[in-house]
Amino acid sequence: MTEWSQRGLLMPLNDLIDSGAIDTSGIADSIIGSGMVGDDVVGISLDTNSQVFILDADAFEAAGIDLPAWDWTFDDFESISLQFAEQGIWGIGYGIWDDANIKAVLLSTGQGSGSTICIISN
Repeated sequence: MTEWSQRGLLMPLNDLIDSGAIDTSGIADSIIGSGMVGDDVVGISLDTNSQVFILDADAFEAAGIDLPAWDWTFDDFESISLQFAEQGIWGIGYGIWDDANIKAVLLSTGQGSGSTICIISN
């Protein structure tokens, strides 16, 4: 959006928001902020999402591995995955070919910013 805005291709929405023509009262400031370039709102996200993990509690129980705490970290995830791997069980089933997902994970952990992310699958 920054490039398009700087090239004059996006109309600032500030006046429409201020007048109430676009009602943003139910939208979090952080979402509005994600569509700003400088002081101008030039876009409003249609949706937000997050990455999630779905756990198979029965598989954890069968493997004798405790379920993670609600606030588990990627270090915890790695440790749990290795515990499964030691038993010959895959710790994750993941659509790694969809590189948007792995990029989101890497960027959320501070990796990949300003660099090329290379994904090798076999």
